[in-house]
Amino acid sequence: MDIYHRGCDSMRLAGRLTMIIGACGVAATTTLLAVPLSELILQEDAKLTARVDAWQKQCSDKPTYDENCMKQRYELCGDLGKFVALVNDDVVMLRKPAAPNIDAADKRTLDAHLRHMEYLIDVATHRMRCLGRSPSDPTCKAEAASLEKRKSQQ
Repeated sequence: MDIYHRGCDSMRLAGRLTMIIGACGVAATTTLLAVPLSELILQEDAKLTARVDAWQKQCSDKPTYDENCMKQRYELCGDLGKFVALVNDDVVMLRKPAAPNIDAADKRTLDAHLRHMEYLIDVATHRMRCLGRSPSDPTCKAEAASLEKRKSQQ
């Protein structure tokens, strides 16, 4: 099972916990790797982007009742939802009051990071909403254009 824990210095522990319970005893193996939350978010974003692109290539021109594509779309949308929750954890932390002695440059960096995390949430929700819709869907086209404009301004 994947585990994400918040540490006091905003680190996330991501790892796999495997437990083997035998009749004669219990053996447990644990692999934990400390990864900064921001890095974990960027890694997950890259993976999800690749999966969305692959789905688009494989399934975008298939009928909506294609069972395999529908199953993949549901799984992908679920993973995008989990990603939004993960990024939202970072947003909540970034919105907490900064230390009183933070300088202006660090404050600008934090604000830019917050804006980027909010942008990633918007991209993920756009992908969930538009995955499986026609590329000419006016709502999705308008959202994509707006997101592209925001991306160029970051």
